[in-house]
Order: sequence, then structure tokens, then C-alpha cells
Amino acid sequence: MYGDNCSTISLVENKAEMHNTFRRYGELVEPEMMQKFTAKIKWDVVGYIGDKEYAMQGLSECFESISINDPSQWREIGSRLYRQSKIAEISNNHYAYDIRNNITKAAVRSGLDNFWELHSWNNEFRINL
Repeated sequence: MYGDNCSTISLVENKAEMHNTFRRYGELVEPEMMQKFTAKIKWDVVGYIGDKEYAMQGLSECFESISINDPSQWREIGSRLYRQSKIAEISNNHYAYDIRNNITKAAVRSGLDNFWELHSWNNEFRINL
């Protein structure tokens, strides 16, 4: 279950919970490995292993609220959000479409010339008529 040098359990999303469940039994069989992994997991505070990424949800919703009041913010805030969203796609960003859609809507509300400027960034920004 733990694998050589704890490599198998390190890939599991809920490794800390799993380790805490089996540590008592593992210490009877492999006390050195259990101590080593206990020490390792203490420093494993931040990480992402799951196959779905929802971290951009809050940012997407905030941008949507901001752009309703001031659609011209698509240039500054929208461009930063778009760059962050592209980075998050490495982890299967489930909000990439919503973010592009919200930026597109804000640009359109700012005027057709704004939409064409946005479209010139990347052809991912389009309107289905």
C-alpha cells in the first residue's frame, strides 16, 4: 500500500487520512517506514493531486460580479484572470469556459470594438450568433 520509499501512498489524494488510519498497524510491521512517512507528511501542507480543479471558481464569480457593474474591467482584471486560468488548465481547470465566457460578455457589453480587441488576443474568445 505504501510502496517503495512511500512512493505509492504519496500519489493518493487523501494520503494523510489513509496514513492516520493505518499507521497504528503499520508501526507493528514497518515502524521505520511509518516514522519516515509521518515526518514527511507533516511538511506536505500544500499540494494538489485530484483530477478536477475548482480553484478558479471564486475568481470567476468575482469577475462576473465586477464586470456587471463595470464591463470595461475585462481589459485589466479579465486579462489577469485569463492568464491565471490558462495556468490552472494544467490541473484540469473546470472554470476555464466560464471565465472565457464572462470575459467575452464583458467585452461585448463594452462595445463591438472591445470584443474585436479581445478576439485578437486569442480566437478562443468568440460569440455564437
